[in-house]
Amino acid sequence: MRHMGSRLHNHLTYLQATTGVKGFGNETHEKMAADFILSVSDFIGEVILIYRCWLLWNRKYCIIMFPSLCAIGGLGRS
Repeated sequence: MRHMGSRLHNHLTYLQATTGVKGFGNETHEKMAADFILSVSDFIGEVILIYRCWLLWNRKYCIIMFPSLCAIGGLGRS
């Protein structure tokens, strides 16, 4: 068990010392706009599905509470 902890410590130390993937954080305005458009279109699709479930389940709000929170959380995360 001690050996595993030592290996994990060495691995984490190595990860902290490296610079990561070259060019990973170089976001251009076009890529940011594409990410924004993708996130908004995904959110709109989720809202449409949630609305259809709400209609199917006789407009019960308890049915759409969890999917709505997930959709809002997904939009906020992106």
